[in-house]
Amino acid sequence: MAEEAGGPDEGAVDTGGARQGRHVPAHGTPDLPVTTDQGVEAALAERLDCGVEEQVAHPFSLAEVMIGSGDTARVTATPTTERIRFGIQVVAADSRSALVELARRAEGVGFDTLLVPDHVGLPDPFVTLQAAADATTALRVGTYVLNNDFHDPVLLARAAATLDVLSDGRFELGLGAGHAQPEYEARGVAFQPAKERVARLAEAVSLLRRLLDGESVTFEGVHYRLRDAACAPRPRQARVPIVVGGNGAAVLRLAAREADGAGLTGLGRTLPDGDRHEAEWSTASLEGRLQMIGNAAGSRGHPELSALVQVVAITHDRADAARRVAERVPGLTEEDALETPFLLLGSVPQMVEQIVAAHQRWGLGYFVTRADSVDVMGDVIAGVRAQVGAERA
Repeated sequence: MAEEAGGPDEGAVDTGGARQGRHVPAHGTPDLPVTTDQGVEAALAERLDCGVEEQVAHPFSLAEVMIGSGDTARVTATPTTERIRFGIQVVAADSRSALVELARRAEGVGFDTLLVPDHVGLPDPFVTLQAAADATTALRVGTYVLNNDFHDPVLLARAAATLDVLSDGRFELGLGAGHAQPEYEARGVAFQPAKERVARLAEAVSLLRRLLDGESVTFEGVHYRLRDAACAPRPRQARVPIVVGGNGAAVLRLAAREADGAGLTGLGRTLPDGDRHEAEWSTASLEGRLQMIGNAAGSRGHPELSALVQVVAITHDRADAARRVAERVPGLTEEDALETPFLLLGSVPQMVEQIVAAHQRWGLGYFVTRADSVDVMGDVIAGVRAQVGAERA
């Protein structure tokens, strides 16, 4: 998946640094909740001229503990597709105390998950997630997402299972095919065509599912060869959710066929620098990808659908903010900017209405924002849950 980058302030949690350019880069940067017209302009410029992160999510909660003894009891993840979930994405923290504070704040205001990316130049995702899990009690933790090309499936299964055990069954494993050529060059790894990377991801997803489910795996594939491989320790969850994120047709079809979650990023064509992407936030683009996922899923049913929110901007003039976004994103209309799940614009009540509408219209069940939006999103989350609860009463 796309990366997050940037230089954090001392002692602060970082969501990435701004980049220059007219297109949307792959690296994430902070959402900037703002309250003035000038602030809105700055926020839109910051987010639309900087990076975004491909990411995914899954539809499970810790709803049942199977019969077991002590720490060996297996936790069953139960689908909760009727509940709208919220995730917060964190790139890095300069200190343990900063990360702990953010994780506890996120849990306290109602976020369901804390998520981290996986990129050269950023902290190790598993160590970061373990620290967040240790600081909280119910907040789930997950990768958003790992670059499959940088991980061996047997060792990755071991790491995922270990974190699941040590977090008491709160881990979600997100995977992507990789896209940032500069990272491959930094590691001295060949950057193969997308077709090859996606094919390798497909083999890995299947192998990880089998390993995490407790199978002894012997496999002779194009990209991986395993003999009597097994995962130890056993995960705490009976089924560790695997989610697949990306924007291309092959990746989304893979997510629909085999994953528990499909991540929608709104990212389009990779630009020549190998790092940035065009933005594809139109309603037509979103609905095309949703139809693709539905067709590939068939009778299996939809995986959970998540959306990465690229801009969170508090403003009293939502229409004007949408106009400014449309001016910066080629092919995006003001109407699309008001509807797309990749943008949250307006007052808190307007954001609540926008999220609920996206859930009802498109079946999106998970919305992920950057760490800088934690405070304003607390009000939004409370509003969404109050409205959804009232409608079901």
